[in-house]
Amino acid sequence: MERFLPAARQHVLRSAAVAVVALAALASGSASLAGTGSSVSIAPTAYYADGPIDVTVTIQCGSLVKEVFGSVDVTVDQTAAQSGAGIAASGSGASPVNCDGAPHKVAVTVAPGAFNIGDATATATLVTGKLNKVTDTRTIHIVNS
Repeated sequence: MERFLPAARQHVLRSAAVAVVALAALASGSASLAGTGSSVSIAPTAYYADGPIDVTVTIQCGSLVKEVFGSVDVTVDQTAAQSGAGIAASGSGASPVNCDGAPHKVAVTVAPGAFNIGDATATATLVTGKLNKVTDTRTIHIVNS
């Protein structure tokens, strides 16, 4: 019985460590897919231009799995409570990406939503030529451009 307790404690400590790492990844606003070299991260600020917004994402894909192309899709949902105008909005946009193993920043225009200054929930999904898929979700702050 004494031997079982230390093993159980080790298991609990390992589980707690894994949970802390997972929460840290969620809090940082980025996601990666182990073993593929693919990652996507949404910038915390998006820029409003009288309706559509520009969301910047940082992507990395390619060199580990010899990919040459991919795309990133971004959706944004803004509730009426999050909008400075008090009106809910949602929209989406996409952009091709360069999968050469280096990180790249990509601006994605999200439309047709009647977005306004305030907060919103953004989701970015990177899909690579090998059909690897990685997604990041975070709250963004929409500001006037």
